[in-house]
Amino acid sequence: MQSDDSVENEVQTLISELYERYRPLSGGEVATYIPELARMPPDKFAICLVSAGGKVFEAGDVDQPFTIQSISKPLTFGMAIEACSRSCSPAACTTTQGTGPSGLACRRRAACPVV
Repeated sequence: MQSDDSVENEVQTLISELYERYRPLSGGEVATYIPELARMPPDKFAICLVSAGGKVFEAGDVDQPFTIQSISKPLTFGMAIEACSRSCSPAACTTTQGTGPSGLACRRRAACPVV
């Protein structure tokens, strides 16, 4: 069985290797339809992973503030599923419902009354 330090070293090594592999990529354009994204320097890149136990693994421009925009949706959805599973049917968390707060059609919105 591997020690905690050994596993942590493997995770950090993987994060560092992924950072080095993807850091040279520079294709595409910075999205300008969201002002906060438009202000982001395109040469900044970081990877950060936090374990359930609170251990932080990171590489790159980790001191640079980043806007998370749409990546917040799966994180929020995960929290909604967790909340729903405690108070109503987990299936209710994945039902499609009407529109989002913007009034636009929404593909996934939790139906659980807790959310």
